[in-house]
Amino acid sequence: MSEKIHIGKFIENKLREQERSIGWLARRISCDRSNLRKILQQPFIHSSMIWRISRIMDYDFFKYCSVTLQEERNAQLEVRDE
Repeated sequence: MSEKIHIGKFIENKLREQERSIGWLARRISCDRSNLRKILQQPFIHSSMIWRISRIMDYDFFKYCSVTLQEERNAQLEVRDE
């Protein structure tokens, strides 16, 4: 996966946009707040956790990864075409 994608930071940003806290999300996924902070510090998070968070926050975090991947592919194609 791309070094540009840091899904944990993106999730934290979405929490702020939704005016929700780490504690709010931790309670909903039955996780200690400090453990959730550690998870979100990681650039890579297991897909099952991303799925759970996506459902709880009503946001498709997989789409974020897909869009970023497509942008990278497009950039690579542009470099090849030059």
